[in-house]
Amino acid sequence: MRQPGIGPIELVIALVPFALLVGVVLIVVRLLYRPGWTPYTGPDRDRQAAALLAIFLGTIGAHKFYLQRWVEAILYPLFFWTGVPTVLGVLEGLWYLSMSDEAFRRRVVERRPAAPGSVPGTPEPWQAPIDLRCRECGTANPDDARFCLRCGASTNPYSGPACPACGAGTVPGALHCSRCGARLAAGT
Repeated sequence: MRQPGIGPIELVIALVPFALLVGVVLIVVRLLYRPGWTPYTGPDRDRQAAALLAIFLGTIGAHKFYLQRWVEAILYPLFFWTGVPTVLGVLEGLWYLSMSDEAFRRRVVERRPAAPGSVPGTPEPWQAPIDLRCRECGTANPDDARFCLRCGASTNPYSGPACPACGAGTVPGALHCSRCGARLAAGT
């Protein structure tokens, strides 16, 4: 004769919808919360290693530990019994495999989202083409112009003195080298 009350199987069955709801809420919060970009200073992470960890050990969140996502890394083992981390791990692993190494570094490792309305492959704002206006007469020149069309002055933005640390050309009036970051002498 069965004792009145709830058994372990009934408990698991009752908690599965709750775990699925928590998983969906976590995904929605994760998609809505996009922190601002800050320069990444942590170690590089391998895309294929993260993908394999996600596919084969995603149930316990091994890929989240590898990527140093500590909150998610703790949540995956807590809900492993629901099957949600397993499904998410496989999906994340396939997502990692579908990305390029650069996109993986930017979106997953550095947690830097794509700019709103940006098209993949377009340059970031700091990679915008340099305005080739002549410093002498102010004439707008084509992007590939090496000399001003009006006065013949050089349009090379890096026509300043060479960096003492790396030897790269610098922009006149710059305080630091754009290649190595070394401080330039005053008045260059």
